[in-house]
Amino acid sequence: MEAIKKKWFFISLAYVFIIYYIFIIHLKGTQQSLYLILISLYVGITAILFLGNIVGFPGLVLHAFFHREDKALPFYRAAYKLGCKSSQLLAAYGLILLRRGDAQNAREIFEAALAANRNVFYTRTLKANLAICEWKLGQPQKAYDDYLA
Repeated sequence: MEAIKKKWFFISLAYVFIIYYIFIIHLKGTQQSLYLILISLYVGITAILFLGNIVGFPGLVLHAFFHREDKALPFYRAAYKLGCKSSQLLAAYGLILLRRGDAQNAREIFEAALAANRNVFYTRTLKANLAICEWKLGQPQKAYDDYLA
């Protein structure tokens, strides 16, 4: 399942080109019901593969736009349990835990966010958050080393 998730962008591109070729070029737009069935199948598979991200998104909206950390927390918790791979969602969840004094669990969340991170500009922020967790857990040297690593 993880291998499919990692290659889903390329699978999606191939799927779109195949659909385009079959329905637009070859069938000239006929059989719209088959087209809708195949698109629905694609959306359904995507939703299953990235269920954690989908569940966590309402939490991100509540947290970022309405500043309702208390309402966002259950969404983040459920997303993490469902295997969320969005570093932004995980970082937001980790920050809430850190603000509430749960540095041990926040460290675990930030480590997962670093592992899932694909944005090089966001890496330093995640490392800083991880270092804050280490510092709060009484390990200032490890915090320093983790941040500079």
